[in-house]
Amino acid sequence: MEDWGYAASWDTSHVTPCAPKANGGYAAEKTHYGRDAIRAVTILVETSDQKMPPASTLGGEEGVYGAGGPADGHVPRNMRLALASIDLLQPHIELAPSLPARPG
Repeated sequence: MEDWGYAASWDTSHVTPCAPKANGGYAAEKTHYGRDAIRAVTILVETSDQKMPPASTLGGEEGVYGAGGPADGHVPRNMRLALASIDLLQPHIELAPSLPARPG
């Protein structure tokens, strides 16, 4: 799904409506996507070569702001990476006109 979401933003020739049948299906009109609807950035962080690294290598809360300190480890390092990624991508909010208020 992530790869499709990324490629669909620039390789639009492969973005076509579908007619899902699972769970009773739904209308193909609901599968039309505008150029701003399909965006994804996927970052896979491999914490360790081991699927379950020793608890002693995970680090602690203080390590997030103390790189190289005694509480540094896999988790604080990856938290710093996530924060740096957010800072680099500079996510923004798009404001759209609001719907009219409901009476009553």
